[in-house]
Amino acid sequence: MQASYDVEVWEDWEVTSPRPLITVRATDADEHSSVTYRFSDRTRDDYSRLFAVDRHSGLITLIRSIDYEQIRSVYSAALSAGAENSHDYTLLIIALQFI
Repeated sequence: MQASYDVEVWEDWEVTSPRPLITVRATDADEHSSVTYRFSDRTRDDYSRLFAVDRHSGLITLIRSIDYEQIRSVYSAALSAGAENSHDYTLLIIALQFI
């Protein structure tokens, strides 16, 4: 998996259904393993109301509009991928751009 991924989110994006942002990719060297994706516990606690990750595809989606007046910071999220008990972590940096 890449060391980090960067994506921009614009404040004026209206979210009425999940909006795809980026797909992260990882591979597992074991022949018969499948990779699953998830946010770290802290990331899930802090940002699960705004972002989701598809555990099978690695697709990160925005699930709620963001108000720059309430949230002005860059999001950094830890994302793990791996098979069974083997996990790699990467950094997902989401920069909020305001109009």
